[in-house]
Amino acid sequence: MRRLAPLAAVAGVVAFPGPAAADIRFEGRTSQGGYALLVAEDDGVPKRSLIRWRADCRRPGVRLEESTGFSRPLDLSTRRRFRDAGSYRDREGRFRVTYTVRMSGRKVASRRWAGRFRARAVVRRAGRVVDRCSVRGVRWRVVRPAR
Repeated sequence: MRRLAPLAAVAGVVAFPGPAAADIRFEGRTSQGGYALLVAEDDGVPKRSLIRWRADCRRPGVRLEESTGFSRPLDLSTRRRFRDAGSYRDREGRFRVTYTVRMSGRKVASRRWAGRFRARAVVRRAGRVVDRCSVRGVRWRVVRPAR
Protein backbone atom coordinates (compact mmCIF):
# COMPACT_ATOMS: atom_id res chain seq x y z
CA MET A 1 0.00 0.00 0.00
CA ARG A 2 2.86 2.39 0.76
CA ARG A 3 4.36 1.92 -2.69
CA LEU A 4 1.14 3.16 -4.33
CA ALA A 5 0.99 6.44 -2.37
CA PRO A 6 3.54 8.32 -4.57
CA LEU A 7 1.83 7.04 -7.69
CA ALA A 8 -1.54 8.24 -6.38
CA ALA A 9 -0.09 11.68 -5.64
CA VAL A 10 1.27 12.00 -9.20
CA ALA A 11 -2.04 10.80 -10.64
CA GLY A 12 -3.85 13.45 -8.58
CA VAL A 13 -1.64 16.22 -9.96
CA VAL A 14 -2.18 15.04 -13.52
CA ALA A 15 -5.95 14.69 -13.07
CA PHE A 16 -6.43 18.16 -11.58
CA PRO A 17 -4.22 20.73 -13.32
CA GLY A 18 -4.24 24.29 -11.97
CA PRO A 19 -7.16 26.30 -13.34
CA ALA A 20 -5.14 29.51 -13.76
CA ALA A 21 -2.53 27.88 -16.00
CA ALA A 22 -4.53 28.47 -19.18
CA ASP A 23 -5.90 31.93 -18.32
CA ILE A 24 -5.06 34.90 -20.53
CA ARG A 25 -4.70 38.25 -18.74
CA PHE A 26 -5.38 41.59 -20.39
CA GLU A 27 -4.43 44.69 -18.39
CA GLY A 28 -4.95 48.38 -19.05
CA ARG A 29 -6.49 51.67 -17.99
CA THR A 30 -9.82 53.46 -17.93
CA SER A 31 -10.60 56.91 -19.27
CA GLN A 32 -10.48 58.05 -15.62
CA GLY A 33 -6.93 56.71 -15.24
CA GLY A 34 -8.00 53.70 -13.15
CA TYR A 35 -6.87 50.10 -13.47
CA ALA A 36 -8.74 47.63 -15.69
CA LEU A 37 -8.29 43.86 -15.95
CA LEU A 38 -9.89 41.18 -18.12
CA VAL A 39 -9.20 37.47 -17.67
CA ALA A 40 -10.17 35.07 -20.45
CA GLU A 41 -10.02 31.33 -20.94
CA ASP A 42 -7.40 29.96 -23.34
CA ASP A 43 -10.10 29.87 -26.06
CA GLY A 44 -10.57 33.66 -25.69
CA VAL A 45 -13.91 33.71 -23.86
CA PRO A 46 -13.88 36.26 -20.99
CA LYS A 47 -14.55 34.83 -17.54
CA ARG A 48 -13.91 37.73 -15.14
CA SER A 49 -12.96 41.39 -15.05
CA LEU A 50 -12.08 44.14 -12.63
CA ILE A 51 -12.33 47.90 -12.95
CA ARG A 52 -11.32 50.75 -10.64
CA TRP A 53 -13.60 53.81 -10.95
CA ARG A 54 -14.75 56.98 -9.26
CA ALA A 55 -18.08 58.79 -9.28
CA ASP A 56 -19.15 62.28 -8.33
CA CYS A 57 -21.99 62.54 -5.84
CA ARG A 58 -24.81 65.07 -5.55
CA ARG A 59 -23.29 66.65 -2.47
CA PRO A 60 -20.67 69.18 -3.58
CA GLY A 61 -17.10 67.97 -3.20
CA VAL A 62 -18.04 64.37 -2.42
CA ARG A 63 -16.51 61.67 -4.59
CA LEU A 64 -16.89 57.91 -4.34
CA GLU A 65 -13.95 55.66 -5.30
CA GLU A 66 -14.56 51.96 -5.79
CA SER A 67 -13.25 48.82 -7.43
CA THR A 68 -15.79 46.42 -8.96
CA GLY A 69 -15.21 42.87 -10.10
CA PHE A 70 -17.33 40.80 -12.46
CA SER A 71 -17.18 37.01 -12.57
CA ARG A 72 -18.98 34.07 -14.08
CA PRO A 73 -21.72 33.62 -14.98
CA LEU A 74 -21.62 36.77 -17.11
CA ASP A 75 -24.79 37.94 -18.87
CA LEU A 76 -23.07 37.54 -22.25
CA SER A 77 -19.67 36.01 -22.88
CA THR A 78 -18.35 35.08 -26.32
CA ARG A 79 -14.97 35.27 -28.04
CA ARG A 80 -15.81 38.71 -29.46
CA ARG A 81 -18.04 40.36 -26.83
CA PHE A 82 -19.07 40.27 -23.19
CA ARG A 83 -21.52 42.08 -20.98
CA ASP A 84 -22.51 41.90 -17.33
CA ALA A 85 -24.69 43.96 -15.02
CA GLY A 86 -25.92 43.70 -11.48
CA SER A 87 -26.01 45.25 -8.06
CA TYR A 88 -24.27 44.68 -4.74
CA ARG A 89 -24.14 46.21 -1.28
CA ASP A 90 -21.24 47.33 0.84
CA ARG A 91 -20.82 48.86 4.27
CA GLU A 92 -18.51 51.82 4.72
CA GLY A 93 -18.47 52.88 8.35
CA ARG A 94 -21.97 53.98 9.33
CA PHE A 95 -23.10 54.06 5.72
CA ARG A 96 -24.58 51.29 3.58
CA VAL A 97 -24.00 51.72 -0.14
CA THR A 98 -25.97 49.93 -2.87
CA TYR A 99 -24.12 49.82 -6.20
CA THR A 100 -25.75 49.15 -9.57
CA VAL A 101 -23.13 48.56 -12.27
CA ARG A 102 -22.85 47.57 -15.91
CA MET A 103 -19.76 46.67 -17.95
CA SER A 104 -19.53 45.71 -21.60
CA GLY A 105 -16.65 45.05 -23.95
CA ARG A 106 -15.65 43.84 -27.36
CA LYS A 107 -12.48 42.46 -28.87
CA VAL A 108 -10.93 45.11 -31.13
CA ALA A 109 -7.78 43.20 -32.10
CA SER A 110 -6.18 39.85 -31.38
CA ARG A 111 -4.49 41.21 -28.24
CA ARG A 112 -6.85 44.06 -27.27
CA TRP A 113 -10.28 44.57 -25.73
CA ALA A 114 -12.18 47.83 -25.22
CA GLY A 115 -15.48 48.73 -23.65
CA ARG A 116 -17.62 50.89 -21.42
CA PHE A 117 -18.62 50.97 -17.78
CA ARG A 118 -21.27 52.81 -15.79
CA ALA A 119 -22.38 52.80 -12.17
CA ARG A 120 -24.89 54.26 -9.75
CA ALA A 121 -24.60 54.26 -5.99
CA VAL A 122 -27.18 55.03 -3.33
CA VAL A 123 -25.69 55.93 0.05
CA ARG A 124 -27.88 55.30 3.12
CA ARG A 125 -27.46 55.95 6.81
CA ALA A 126 -29.94 54.45 9.25
CA GLY A 127 -32.17 53.53 6.31
CA ARG A 128 -32.42 57.08 4.94
CA VAL A 129 -30.90 58.10 1.61
CA VAL A 130 -28.01 60.45 2.32
CA ASP A 131 -26.50 60.81 -1.16
CA ARG A 132 -26.57 59.47 -4.71
CA CYS A 133 -23.52 59.06 -6.90
CA SER A 134 -23.20 58.10 -10.56
CA VAL A 135 -20.75 57.80 -13.41
CA ARG A 136 -21.46 57.08 -17.07
CA GLY A 137 -19.37 56.70 -20.15
CA VAL A 138 -16.21 55.39 -18.54
CA ARG A 139 -14.20 53.86 -21.38
CA TRP A 140 -11.61 51.18 -20.76
CA ARG A 141 -8.94 49.48 -22.87
CA VAL A 142 -6.85 46.46 -22.03
CA VAL A 143 -4.03 44.72 -23.87
CA ARG A 144 -2.38 41.33 -23.54
CA PRO A 145 1.26 41.83 -22.57
CA ALA A 146 3.80 40.56 -25.09
CA ARG A 147 5.80 37.55 -23.97
